[in-house]
Amino acid sequence: MTVPTGHAETPPVLQLRDVTRRFGDVEVLKPVTLDVQVGDYLAICGASGSGKSTMLNILGLLDRPSSGTVSVFGEPVDTLPDHRRAAIRGRTIGFVFQAFHLINAKSATENVELGMLYRGLPRVERRSRALAALDRVGLSHRRDASPATMSGGERQRTAIARALAARVDVLLADEPTGNLDSATGESILQLFDDVHADGLTLIVVTHSDEVAARAGRVAVMTDGHLAVAR
Repeated sequence: MTVPTGHAETPPVLQLRDVTRRFGDVEVLKPVTLDVQVGDYLAICGASGSGKSTMLNILGLLDRPSSGTVSVFGEPVDTLPDHRRAAIRGRTIGFVFQAFHLINAKSATENVELGMLYRGLPRVERRSRALAALDRVGLSHRRDASPATMSGGERQRTAIARALAARVDVLLADEPTGNLDSATGESILQLFDDVHADGLTLIVVTHSDEVAARAGRVAVMTDGHLAVAR
């Protein structure tokens, strides 16, 4: 997908219009309308069972809504075939999860390269981008290390580097500090502040008030309803 040029004319990177998600007779996600603008830093908060995970899957194009419309840079994507949705997701959205999702049998550099595997990039460019991204997150000295030998903070930084190397438009983080101690979590949040200052759009799904306080906008999930608090 080609990102539109311009400023005021640029449509939201992600847009939901009256989106719902039902599983059988249970409506887990109530009608949700949301715009995520280029350069936003949005935190989505809520207790367990509030619908945060369902919301994450919809925003990340990992699931389809039961009704309503999801658009990426103004293009509706709900009815597109899976391969086209996957291609748009790969070019547009990077993911950082609480569980890191790294492969221990591969080095940090190789794990970062995997995020670009289906982008059609030559191997030399994948390697160059991976090394630059690891340097950006402060892990040049660990580029040959296995995730099995890394601390939790280093693994999370590797996961962030994977998204940065792919040069996505938006980074979607799911409880990114949930498995980290407070000092390490603070370093990850500072890294988020830095990459957001560089222009990356961030969506952080969290139950932590401390994490949400770093965001420019906060939305709260309650029983499947989404309300923008600020």
